[in-house]
Amino acid sequence: QIQMQSGTTGINIPRIYNPTLQAQRLDPSGKFIRQWVPELANVSTHWIHEPWKMGTRQQAQFGVVIGQDYPAPLVDFDHAARVAKLRLTEIRDQNFVQTSRLIGERHGSRKRSASRKPKTASRNKKTDTSQLDLF
Repeated sequence: QIQMQSGTTGINIPRIYNPTLQAQRLDPSGKFIRQWVPELANVSTHWIHEPWKMGTRQQAQFGVVIGQDYPAPLVDFDHAARVAKLRLTEIRDQNFVQTSRLIGERHGSRKRSASRKPKTASRNKKTDTSQLDLF
């Protein structure tokens, strides 16, 4: 799963997670943010996940100046994600799909049931007595 999420399996297009949506879903009250980003500790829950969207009045109210006390975003995430998805779509041609299938069939842990060998009871296996056993 870790390899798939990081895009190193070679058979899955990397996923693009929205960090703001993840934070809103997993930390709706902003408790984690307030604990680990002290600059935002006093920001209201309404703005805690996107403090850069606060106006100057709200910034003054909560004692944080975006670009000074807390950095402004380096990129527009929505735009950058759209561009990245378009580029990844260009990569995913028919050859990619075929290669992905071949890798999955050969190395995948969920092979088709027809190709699986029936499991034998462990009691029927000859055991190596030189290896210690916990059971």
